[in-house]
Amino acid sequence: MNAFEKPAKAMKQIYFLAAEKAFMAQSRRNRLLAR
Repeated sequence: MNAFEKPAKAMKQIYFLAAEKAFMAQSRRNRLLAR
């Protein structure tokens, strides 16, 4: 494993979690507005 592999993987995971959280928040807001 080289020095860049681990940080890149961690960044990808952090980015994915942040995107998922943003998507969940947006879909929740859309559901509230849809009522």
